[in-house]
Amino acid sequence: MKRDLSLLTSIWFISCLLLLLLNDFILKKAYHNWFTGKLSDFAGLFIFSLFWTVLIPQHKKVIFWLTACGFIYWKSPFSQAMVEEWNYLGLLQLERVEDYSDYLALFVLPISYIYEERRDSHYRLSIIPHLPLVIAPFAFIATSQAKRIAEPIIDYSSSYQVKHVARDSLISQLNHSGLKISYSNPNNTIYPNEYAQIDRLNDNIESITMRIGDFDTVTQTVAIELGTIVYNDSIYAEYDEKRLDGKYKLKLQQMFEEQVIKKISRDAH
Repeated sequence: MKRDLSLLTSIWFISCLLLLLLNDFILKKAYHNWFTGKLSDFAGLFIFSLFWTVLIPQHKKVIFWLTACGFIYWKSPFSQAMVEEWNYLGLLQLERVEDYSDYLALFVLPISYIYEERRDSHYRLSIIPHLPLVIAPFAFIATSQAKRIAEPIIDYSSSYQVKHVARDSLISQLNHSGLKISYSNPNNTIYPNEYAQIDRLNDNIESITMRIGDFDTVTQTVAIELGTIVYNDSIYAEYDEKRLDGKYKLKLQQMFEEQVIKKISRDAH
């Protein structure tokens, strides 16, 4: 079957390609929320399946099935070992967020399949198809590439008094929350789990840390100080003495309250 590159110049392929680039290089860094994360998945799957169908048209059905299976694997915990092995090579650093709600993006594949079936009816832009042919692989790589600066910024400036029955009970609830949590105590205080690190809550945030303090028997609360390690140099403005800017702090607090506090407390302030 002869390759027909003209599909790469169709209005929806070009629009989704530009949307993927815009989202990964601008929108994620400006907003880094649930919507921008899902936007990359939808746009990426749409053009990824079309891109390979254009190159290997005789295996269209196989390409779509492999795209679906590959995406499911990529977004699952099973791919973590592969990612770590690849990153260990020191070449192109990859990262992804384990979020099963990302599987919603799979619904775009039937749309992409039908779009390719009706290729002759699509409006095409007056550009050479080799241009999107070159740009598309760059967009695929960029959406999964780790974005970091050399030195992390650590900030502990948001405090919470979390309503609970005991500190141990809060720790137990964290462990059963479904979050990816590890504990440490670098200062050798009385609690071996004074610091809790939660990995991969957001595409731009490497981890969120909590300094979990004492239980107050009077107020029935556990003190928590919120911190983060940030590697993306575009999600905060200028900072002083490694303190994050106020706009980013607010977004961090909102995400922490939505994804963590609501899981472990009925009364956080």
